[in-house]
Amino acid sequence: MLENREFTIDQRLLSVRNTYVVKDKYGQQLGFIKQEFVSWGPKFWLEDNTGVHLGEIDGKVVTVHHEYEIKDKDGETKAKVKKKILKLFGSEW
Repeated sequence: MLENREFTIDQRLLSVRNTYVVKDKYGQQLGFIKQEFVSWGPKFWLEDNTGVHLGEIDGKVVTVHHEYEIKDKDGETKAKVKKKILKLFGSEW
């Protein structure tokens, strides 16, 4: 799943924990992102369709932007994602 460059992530609304379905650009389901119930900062993990652990997503707690690091099962950072939360007069926060 981590070798793909483009994803669509849909949230499942009826689940015990926050669960997201990961799809490729053609709409084929690749796996899931699941969130831990209790953690210091956002903490997620990646699973393929059979439930095999593929990696983790760690969120930064003290930032202006929502920042996440996507790591493979060996703990190596594969990507960093930043989400804009506010835009004022051309400046992004």
